Amino acid sequence: MSFRVMTPKPSKPQMTSHSTPISGYGRSPSLDPPSFTTDDLATAKYIRFSRMLEWLRIALAITTLAAATTVTACAGVALRTYSDTRVQPEWLLPVWPHNVDLRPTHAVLACGIIITIFSLLYVIAAFAPLPSKTRKLNLASAFFAIVSFIIALFTTIFAAVIANNVAQSNSTGTLNSWTCKWQGIEEHATPTNFNKICNNSSASYDLVVLLVVMEFLALVMVGLGFAVDKKLKASAARGMSKVELV
Repeated sequence: MSFRVMTPKPSKPQMTSHSTPISGYGRSPSLDPPSFTTDDLATAKYIRFSRMLEWLRIALAITTLAAATTVTACAGVALRTYSDTRVQPEWLLPVWPHNVDLRPTHAVLACGIIITIFSLLYVIAAFAPLPSKTRKLNLASAFFAIVSFIIALFTTIFAAVIANNVAQSNSTGTLNSWTCKWQGIEEHATPTNFNKICNNSSASYDLVVLLVVMEFLALVMVGLGFAVDKKLKASAARGMSKVELV
């Protein structure tokens, strides 16, 4: 005779009004928001400011490029018109004195060309994919801004000094001062293209002064860029030290 041992079957859980069929379905282990340290928030703020500063520098570089290109064009047109209208000394009625001082106009032309090249190079570098781009842009911006500021300031002072030295002379002058002396005279008595040369040379001088201001702003942005870069490096160093301690 054999005996069968009966094992009790596991009982199913009873459903109550306070229970759900699947209690943990669709729930995450934790609903707490991620925690951020003060250093993380500061780093994010510096990164946002660094990006905004980079776009401001690009906008300033494009504006400087336009201004410097205009300086180059105005000075070049004035020199070309002078070259086309200048006659040899044997002519009885030359419209130009024999010793027109072209040094200020040459200085303005050189200033415009150099700053145009620098601004164009910076804009190209800003949109080019480069490793360690932020630091390289800071260094490039610093070099371009310092050199451009010195050149624009020197050109402004140099042109003003030369113009002041010949301002009272009736036998010579700069390209700007000689042609602008004819303004106010009846148009039929003014030599051809003198008003054009006067306006172009005056515009180039005024824009060089504007370039001094713009390059000064570029220097301020360079200082801010290095300050932000220093803050980001310090924040990254603190983060690494905390990881090592953990």
